[in-house]
Amino acid sequence: IGLFRNNYDQICQIRDKTVIINLGVNDLDSSAYLRLYNGLPDEFLDNNKVIVMAVNPCDGGYSYLNGRIEAFNNALRDGLDSRITFLDSYTYLVWNGYGTTDGLHYTANTYIDIYNFVYDSIFGPEE
Repeated sequence: IGLFRNNYDQICQIRDKTVIINLGVNDLDSSAYLRLYNGLPDEFLDNNKVIVMAVNPCDGGYSYLNGRIEAFNNALRDGLDSRITFLDSYTYLVWNGYGTTDGLHYTANTYIDIYNFVYDSIFGPEE
């Protein structure tokens, strides 16, 4: 959340873009994120397509975080401003399968799967 806050003014200047926000598992305080996202200026929310991605699952020694991640994602999905789209990459990865290198960071193939999921969610599947 600190990264977003440190770049808040520059982010709020973006116009006529698709803005995808995919922050990690480092801080799972959904109320802080909801205040931040829902507090974005109307000019930003009305002039961009804003997508907030779910925090994605962990495995191995970090799998204990998944219950907190699910609660975080549910709070975001239910609490975001209607102008912000919630993209549930967590459920996609659980359904599709995923691999990590250390429980937190994904394998190259999983990163490709995430990219394709986001792309297909925005533009539709390639034919």
